[in-house]
Amino acid sequence: DWWAGEIDPPKAFAQLSPESHSAPKIVLSHNPDTKTHIQPFEWDLLLCGHTHGGQIRFPLIGAPFAPVRDKRFVEGLHRWENRWLHITRGIGNVRGIRINCRPEISHLSLIPTPNS
Repeated sequence: DWWAGEIDPPKAFAQLSPESHSAPKIVLSHNPDTKTHIQPFEWDLLLCGHTHGGQIRFPLIGAPFAPVRDKRFVEGLHRWENRWLHITRGIGNVRGIRINCRPEISHLSLIPTPNS
């Protein structure tokens, strides 16, 4: 957990076998800010949540109170550093509040490309 200071990417990525080199590498992490800590390692898709989509969203402004450092990554599918991140808004909330931020359950389909 990045927030608790218990993130150990070298240990986690050491578990990958050499045979998995050509396979897609999907990382599950609670917090999208993890992306900077795992950037040096080989991965293709980071799936995370934590933000609840910001819970409170303002037109034209977005989610200024989202609990992440990089406010560009509060919800949705993003391309970053030639990799993919998906941040789900999830169905939970804090203190029962959601304004302009509908809950979601994500369904992703992974389709191989010709060069994969």
